[in-house]
Formats: sequence, structure tokens, C-alpha cells
Amino acid sequence: MSISTSLNDFADTIGSSSLPIFLNDSSTAPVTLVFATPIAKRLGSLVEQWIDDGLMTFCFLLVDLELEREVYLGELPTFRKAILPVVAAIGGMVVPASFHLSLNFGTAYQRGAGIPTATDIAFSLALLSIVAKRVPFELKCS
Repeated sequence: MSISTSLNDFADTIGSSSLPIFLNDSSTAPVTLVFATPIAKRLGSLVEQWIDDGLMTFCFLLVDLELEREVYLGELPTFRKAILPVVAAIGGMVVPASFHLSLNFGTAYQRGAGIPTATDIAFSLALLSIVAKRVPFELKCS
């Protein structure tokens, strides 16, 4: 791995980490501007519901189709090859949620356990791009 590749991966990691912070800042959030439009105000929660239900359903459909392709035609046709990505995926959900709950159990914030589970994906993909040559292919498929 060359120095320029490592620097590019590092820049990708910093960018993917800082961009969500900028986009979620309440004063500059593009989402806030979208919901402030006259149409969105008239439609009310319909726009938010469409984003939550419609776009997320479509996203998970695409993930399911890709996973199905990997199982039937790709790199995960046997249980032996699929076990590592399955364990990594379960760990990627359980570990961040457990960490969040250990810090917030009994508070009003314990309901947000799904947030670190979902945002963990961006950080793991950034780290995976940095150490890509040293990670088994089965782990990259998950």
C-alpha cells in the first residue's frame, strides 16, 4: 500500500466522519431546509413518513437483493464461507447497542440504541478501506 493510498483512505475516513456532523448541525442542516419549504409544511409529517418508510424500505430491499445474490451466485454459497460475515454483522449490531445501553440504561436516552448500531457502519467501512489488504474477503462481504 502506497503512502498516497493511505492518505486518501485517511481523508475518506475524516470526511465520512465529519460530514454527518456538519449535516446534522441544526443551523445548517439541509434536512431542516427541506422541511421548512411551504410544500413540506403543508404536507406535514407526510414527507418525513415517506422518507422513513419509503426510502428505507427501498434501501433494505437493495441490501436484501445483494445479499441474496452473494449467497446464490457470489462468494457465500456455503455455510462455512458465510459464517464469518454473519457473525461480524451480528456483532456490528449487538456491540454498539450494548455499549449505548450500558451508558444510558434507565435514562430517557436508552431508546436510542439503534442510532450507534446504524452509524457504526460508516466507521467500519472507513476502517475497512484502510486495512483492506489485511482483511479476509469474507469479512468484506458483510
